[in-house]
Order: sequence, then C-alpha cells, then structure tokens
Amino acid sequence: MSLSLGMKAEIRSLIFVASEPVPLFWPMRTFIHHNPLQGLEKLKFEDAITEGERLFHGKGFMHRNMYQMYYQEGKISHQSLTKFVDGFLSQHEPIAGIDLQN
Repeated sequence: MSLSLGMKAEIRSLIFVASEPVPLFWPMRTFIHHNPLQGLEKLKFEDAITEGERLFHGKGFMHRNMYQMYYQEGKISHQSLTKFVDGFLSQHEPIAGIDLQN
C-alpha cells in the first residue's frame, strides 16, 4: 500500500505532536510566568486600562453589543447593573429635567 504525500505529512505531524514532552503544568500548552500588567497595580483602574491599551495596542473593554448580549443571557444581572449605575450617578451632579432612574 502506498500513502499519498498528504497522508504521510499528516502522520508525521501527528507523531511530532504526540512525541512532545508533557509539561509540568499540563494540560496547558503555554504558561505565562510574569504578569504582563505588573507595574500597573498602583494606578486607578481606569488609568490602568488606558495605559494597558497604550502599551499593548488593544481594547480594554468589550464592545457594547457583548455587554448587551451578556445582560440578555443573564450573565450580567439587573441588580448589579443598577448598583453600578447608582454608584456612578451618586458621584455626579444631577442634570435638570432628566430622570436617570427610569
């Protein structure tokens, strides 16, 4: 029986992966030894997010539609959202003519 070149390559890659040593932290394939955000602990949360975005060219928060989906799925509770909004509003002056509680 003759195997195709593709089948030989697949078998070779399976043998290669199967022969890798089992790491001490199995089943993880990779392990981060140092916290890449080390040094940002001294900053306020919002400042640390901004600095992390600058350093790593990433987004510190998910897109709005993800938060909305999590809320609809019950992963974000109405109670926790209300608590956060109430805390935010308590730190700001009310806006005349706007009822933010409804």
